[in-house]
Amino acid sequence: MRQQHGRRAGVRIATAPGTRATFIGPPGYGLPADVLSTARRIAGTAGAVVVETHDVADAPEQMDVVYTTRWQTTGMSKADPAWPETFRPFHVDATLMRRWPEASFLHDLPAHRVTRSRAKCSTARAPWPGPRP
Repeated sequence: MRQQHGRRAGVRIATAPGTRATFIGPPGYGLPADVLSTARRIAGTAGAVVVETHDVADAPEQMDVVYTTRWQTTGMSKADPAWPETFRPFHVDATLMRRWPEASFLHDLPAHRVTRSRAKCSTARAPWPGPRP
């Protein structure tokens, strides 16, 4: 439920005039087709662009904001027991953030620093000064 709510809120932001939003995630975990279609329609009337891809290499060359959500389940099980490995190529770390040194990093919190957030804590404009145990 939370994941779905977060995606829908992200789509609302992405349709702001002049925005280009790229949603990146593994196949099977993307935006529902109806949500993506509606977002693209609204974006088109507002001078915005909404893109969905399943390959991090397709990310735009310029990025103002990198936003990620938690991978951990919120009480809901995933159909694929290997889902953590499915998401692994999509994690945000210092290496990825170096592609966009001026970008702000946003996270929906709580961050599980020990599992996947450790490297990204030291990136520019992180919400905390460094990794915390």
